[in-house]
Amino acid sequence: MSKSSGIISTFEFLEKFMNNNQVCIFPKAISSDWNAVKYWTKEGKISLSYLKENFGEAIVPVELRCSSKSVERITMPLKEFISPSLARKATCWYLKDWHFFQQFPEYDAFQLPIFFKFDWLNEYCDHQKDVCDDFRFVYFGHRGTVTCLHFDVMRSYSWSVNVCGKKEWIFIPPAKEELLLDKHGHSLSDITKEEILSEIPDAISIIQETGEAVFVPSGWYHYVENLEDSISINHNWINASNIFLVWNFLRDELDSVKKEVDHLKNEANDWIGHYQV
Repeated sequence: MSKSSGIISTFEFLEKFMNNNQVCIFPKAISSDWNAVKYWTKEGKISLSYLKENFGEAIVPVELRCSSKSVERITMPLKEFISPSLARKATCWYLKDWHFFQQFPEYDAFQLPIFFKFDWLNEYCDHQKDVCDDFRFVYFGHRGTVTCLHFDVMRSYSWSVNVCGKKEWIFIPPAKEELLLDKHGHSLSDITKEEILSEIPDAISIIQETGEAVFVPSGWYHYVENLEDSISINHNWINASNIFLVWNFLRDELDSVKKEVDHLKNEANDWIGHYQV
């Protein structure tokens, strides 16, 4: 897959990538005027001093993954995560799924690109008074940290802008992940990058540089490795182009749960509500 030398039109993105559910990467011009790009970086590196001074007291979620079999999730202040004392553990500790924009709603980190404007998922979350949640995240990982093979929540789209650093993305087209399961018979999260590239002929490898945006289509499994210390802004979102893919996934998941607990239906007063939960 080749990178575009310039930003494509919204119509081309809709027709070629969203409607056809294909991977797309945007050039760094898409984020060149972001405050996050301006202030979170210094001389091509993550500005730890700025992050500590402005957000150091924030409690952030951290994944500890020292092997595929050993994963723990903890929380800590950001200033502790970026402290020198954690440097020796850098390849094991990864700040993931930080709801930065809930903690700092007044901070103007970025301008939402027009390509990703119609965001039904987060618009819905923003209007829920009884639920405090969203699907807008910041990720911060040292060189060598990874996000194991997965597809995005509810078969949503996602986009990720690399504010600083460099990442490698490995994409598997929908349904091709079955080739890995058939051979290995274990969780897809245990599969290595080398196994993906050697066993899936259609796998796509992309190098994402600072400032570039990656569009992740619905249902595409992907593996991500930080080739440099990296910080990114990521959103999951749903719109008219993928709503039926999301609906079909949720319906199938509901049917699967219903079958798993069908033997309990005579014991539940509200059976439909029970298995939907």
